[in-house]
Amino acid sequence: MASAFRIFVGNLAYSLMIGILSLFAGGLVKICVLFLFGFSFGHVANLYWQRVAPRICTARLSQNRT
Repeated sequence: MASAFRIFVGNLAYSLMIGILSLFAGGLVKICVLFLFGFSFGHVANLYWQRVAPRICTARLSQNRT
């Protein structure tokens, strides 16, 4: 649970950083798009590390044993 909260805060910080950077470029629509992109990217990366990466590691370990 703590790691999920840490990831959520990381996603939020990443999205805010992109939002602030895009603020200088101008355009409220651009800020919203980049905010959503940053948050969805963080979510996908989170899913990858939770689901895909452990399977790849266990598959490689089982190949090494045989």
